[in-house]
Amino acid sequence: MTDVPDKLYSLEIRQYDLNGNYIPETGNDFGDKNIGERLNITLTKSDGCQLMLVARGNGSAIGAL
Repeated sequence: MTDVPDKLYSLEIRQYDLNGNYIPETGNDFGDKNIGERLNITLTKSDGCQLMLVARGNGSAIGAL
């Protein structure tokens, strides 16, 4: 059985450089977003960077990053 989410709750997107350091000018807390909703995200050009995307279920089991 596969559950399909109704929303992305408390969506957060963060960018990290090659050394694992958070790039503070990037990403954001987007709150609750509908599936398929368009987002505008500011990222910094960086070779070898990583993006972390976190979305929670409908509830407060996990706090913000």
